[in-house]
Amino acid sequence: MRILRFSKRHKYNAQKTKVDNFTFDSKMEADYYKMLKLKMRLKVIKHIDVHPIVTFEGIRWKIDFIIYYPNGKIEAIDVKGFQTAQFKDRRKLFDILHPLAPLKIITRKGGKWYASDDKNIKNSTP
Repeated sequence: MRILRFSKRHKYNAQKTKVDNFTFDSKMEADYYKMLKLKMRLKVIKHIDVHPIVTFEGIRWKIDFIIYYPNGKIEAIDVKGFQTAQFKDRRKLFDILHPLAPLKIITRKGGKWYASDDKNIKNSTP
């Protein structure tokens, strides 16, 4: 008898990827982290928090990054290839209740990084 084994695939075809002892939910998220590290070496970014847990109204949520800039600006970032209804609901709550609001959504199209909102896609420089 032959037994076939299938590796479990992610619902959205994302591949978990390890970089610098961090496990990212997708290759896109790992690639964005690599770009942020380069920007940190160039002193465009002061510090990166990877997978910080934020809380608001009793909800604990792991976002992808918090970025600290030399000028004191702080940005909360989530890298998404696809925005689910559950994610959109949590994002709305985050944007209303959390002091780091708004949550910046990053995606990649055609090799370029974009900050997206639900209505349009525009160029992004983190």
